[in-house]
Amino acid sequence: MSTMSDLQKSLQSTVEAAVSDGLPGMTFGALWRNASGDIQRVWASSGSLKLPQEGKTVDVLPDTILPVLSCTKLIVAIAVMQLVERGEIALDDLVNDILPELIANGIAQEDGSRLPLSAPMTVKALLTHTAGLGFQPTSRVLGAWYTKQSEDYKAQFPPFIGWDFPSAAEPGKVWAYSHSLDWLGRLIARKTGLSLEAGSAADLALQIQIFFEKKSHFELPQWGLFIPGSSVQWLGVSPYATPGTENNGGAGGITTMRHFAEIAALLITGGVGLSTGRRVLKQETVQEMLRDQLTPMGITYPPVHEPSITMQVLNDDGSFPTEIKTGRGVKKTFTFAGEMNLESLENGRGGGSVSWGGAPGIYWS
Repeated sequence: MSTMSDLQKSLQSTVEAAVSDGLPGMTFGALWRNASGDIQRVWASSGSLKLPQEGKTVDVLPDTILPVLSCTKLIVAIAVMQLVERGEIALDDLVNDILPELIANGIAQEDGSRLPLSAPMTVKALLTHTAGLGFQPTSRVLGAWYTKQSEDYKAQFPPFIGWDFPSAAEPGKVWAYSHSLDWLGRLIARKTGLSLEAGSAADLALQIQIFFEKKSHFELPQWGLFIPGSSVQWLGVSPYATPGTENNGGAGGITTMRHFAEIAALLITGGVGLSTGRRVLKQETVQEMLRDQLTPMGITYPPVHEPSITMQVLNDDGSFPTEIKTGRGVKKTFTFAGEMNLESLENGRGGGSVSWGGAPGIYWS
């Protein structure tokens, strides 16, 4: 029987091999229940990461402070469900009153105009990416709409982070990856009177640190996409690297891998803090977070969904590099926490597993 020490050695060897193969730095954590029901943890790290703004490198370790980008969405989803538990919001609540500017943004037309939304938009729709929002670089409608805007408008609202952007579709019709969790972050701040940074650290009750991109003490590093067997393709500075005026709930989180593991562990423990033993969510809330949300709504998850950044490294014919395991053809759906594969994957992950990731190679499952 393999021991925890054997697993740690195996993980460390794998991480070191990845760094030797061209990955600048990597830190990895694994959590699981043993035969006695206790949760075990192992960590593996290797390499370093460039901080070009500061002209130095930092070792990548479990306690290295790093941006978690789109993995921030899990933090915000948990915070939303805490508000639901406290009765401060309901999943079926309309967002018209708390986020009136989102509704006022309307729906994009390819001629550059906007029309009013005709369908209601709920908290649940934002949480499941079914609110009709989208990203300008990955939405045909928003892309066409954006090209018709003035240069002054584009300078004020660059791609990805435009609070003024209209929707790409009516709410409740399709699933489309979007900045809807950024809007939920704004909703949380208005409901609680606290910033995401202050509220998350207090409400999660995990004795962890969560920073956000507006903090001046930390600059996001240069980021890239690692293709196994190939090389690191540097993609410039994150669109969230410019300090903002508020905490972005969709991709603005900054923490350590060890602290993020404490957050993700809530999905394993049924809502109880792994290190503190304090309950953060009810067990039934965690079960609801991990349930298929799209099928009951009659919405089909795209057969292939890749983070938009992957589009920048497609082959000339539009296909994915052969080294990238895209999970093409695997049936998937979406939960309040992330993507669920309904079938087993080649990498060994079983059907019903939930996961999500961030553009520069950040991932949880």
